[in-house]
Amino acid sequence: MLQEASIWRSGLDLHSQLAVPLWDAALGGTATVHTLRGTASLAIPPGTQHGAVLSLAAAGVEREGAGRGQHHFEVLVELPRQVSSAEVALLQRLAELQRWRGGARSRRQGEAG
Repeated sequence: MLQEASIWRSGLDLHSQLAVPLWDAALGGTATVHTLRGTASLAIPPGTQHGAVLSLAAAGVEREGAGRGQHHFEVLVELPRQVSSAEVALLQRLAELQRWRGGARSRRQGEAG
């Protein structure tokens, strides 16, 4: 999926915002991004959080004697605006699993103390 984004500059570095679907932020994936030299593929690591900054090395502005800056992408995690009943059921199950995991973690910490 190609993401549309504006690009702004800070020294030799470039900055953009990148909308990432919730699923790709949680599970990992790749995004096709705009750079000064066309498009590039950017890896989205599993567990990427809203506001995280991912960078492409040597994708910024080039200046002789100074090398080339980076292109930084601020991740904006997108939540679905509408969900089907099947998706609601899956999200509810995920919430249950997360609560159980959090409770088990709390019990283990309490036992160690």
